[in-house]
Amino acid sequence: MEYYRPMLIKLIVVNCLFVLCASQSFDFFYFVQQETQCDLKRSCCYPTTGKPALDFGIHVLWPNYNNGSYPSSCDKRNLYDETEHSYFKAALTIKEKVNLLSVLKNAGSEPGGFYSLEAVKEAIKNGIGYEAAIECNKDLFGNSQLYQVYLCVDKYGIDLIECPILPKRKCNETIEFATFGPGAFVEERSFLTLSFP
Repeated sequence: MEYYRPMLIKLIVVNCLFVLCASQSFDFFYFVQQETQCDLKRSCCYPTTGKPALDFGIHVLWPNYNNGSYPSSCDKRNLYDETEHSYFKAALTIKEKVNLLSVLKNAGSEPGGFYSLEAVKEAIKNGIGYEAAIECNKDLFGNSQLYQVYLCVDKYGIDLIECPILPKRKCNETIEFATFGPGAFVEERSFLTLSFP
């Protein structure tokens, strides 16, 4: 259960953000998936049933404006309603449409290998039909490795679209598609920080 707790917490926090901002207008969502990896602080904490399958997990479905900013004045009084259920359903439906692991494997990018950043971007564009932004982190040896993939979804949370603006993220020209497990330790990162006025 420890393994799933960080992902569950992230989904709940992001879900609350979505619900809080539901009444605001915005232009699109960033749909961000991240490769399942361990971190240096907590190590790997597998479920008692064993290691989960290597896959990309849902990090966030984040509302954004076409200029790159995002809603920041949310209504704190509206903490839960049917929008919360719709948000989770939309994120899971998009995940079913976007099988990043299959897309990368079909393009010849297997976990444990090193690939050019451009080849990974091209594989995603060819496999999904839309350009993606790639975010990397560093492993223990300083290798740049695939961490998160940003795609865009229409403001209704239904269809993938071309991103009005792609976030700028740092990656080396050659990146590692890390394997899942103890060899995949990464620097600990703060995934999401929210503050409300």
